[in-house]
Amino acid sequence: MCGQTKTITIVTALANLSVAVSLSHAIDFDFTVSAAQVTASRTVDEGFRTFSAPSGKLPVSKSLSANEAFDFDAFLLFTDESKVNSEEPAGGDGTPYPITATVTFTSPVATTLTFTGTTVGEEDFSVVPASAQVSQFALIAWGTANPDLAGLALGRGRVSWDGPQSFDLGGGLTAVVTLKPVVYNDGLQLRGPGVGRAGTVEAEVKVTSDAGPRKAAFAVRNVKLMGDMMEVEWESELDRLYQVQTTQGDGQINFTDGPATIVGKAGTTSSMVPVPAGTEELYVRVVVLQPQ
Repeated sequence: MCGQTKTITIVTALANLSVAVSLSHAIDFDFTVSAAQVTASRTVDEGFRTFSAPSGKLPVSKSLSANEAFDFDAFLLFTDESKVNSEEPAGGDGTPYPITATVTFTSPVATTLTFTGTTVGEEDFSVVPASAQVSQFALIAWGTANPDLAGLALGRGRVSWDGPQSFDLGGGLTAVVTLKPVVYNDGLQLRGPGVGRAGTVEAEVKVTSDAGPRKAAFAVRNVKLMGDMMEVEWESELDRLYQVQTTQGDGQINFTDGPATIVGKAGTTSSMVPVPAGTEELYVRVVVLQPQ
């Protein structure tokens, strides 16, 4: 073995290469939501008055990777009105009014997101028989006997949000935060106003990745013989798994280093590769394993 002259050739396609790989699921982010609150809503006539209260569930923390999400209770919405008055003129309970809310994160990025939407009072007697609409006494009797139907009728508040907000996490990853629509004080005419019949506005936090994998710098830096072994050294931006493969003149790929999988860290990684006896020319390549 020592008397032979060997030519060590690096596969040129992998020398100083930018490899397209998905970085997303290898990165975890620790999210902490410290506060969520309504900063403006319709609290005076005309219009359906809407108030807010803390959810009592904040702060909350969760660790997420790409394409993972979690929900949390942001805040409560309720009205102090005893009924929805559909007979009010334009600008009354049936008119949408703006609402503004904020959600504050302390990690992984310290930021406050602002959301806008609308609130409106709805009155719906479509499920109430005509016989139950002749008097308040008849309405109460019907609602007591049909609690599930009463929840679908007799007034409610409803909030809708204009759209999600987001902030950048780097590496092609984005945190997208969505406030969900909700009804509050459902069945208002029977069940009454107040925070006891409030609706809980939930929020979703999701980590999304860009449409395609980004390029990450990768380069084979050095190959050298050390007796009957060969050291292959490469440098990468990635914390990823690699395979070191050797190919002889017959094209046969020889997986080296046990199962051919090496845990490489960001920076420089090296692996010792056995040199087959009698080899005069050996091609070496390092393969970046794609995530499952």
